[in-house]
Amino acid sequence: MPASAQPVMTTSAPGGAFSPPLVT
Repeated sequence: MPASAQPVMTTSAPGGAFSPPLVT
C-alpha cells in the first residue's frame, strides 16, 4: 500500500490515525 494513501499507523503522532500520512 502506498504511504500517501495510508494514514499513520502509530498513535504516537498527534491525532493518531487522524494525523496526515507519514511519508518517510
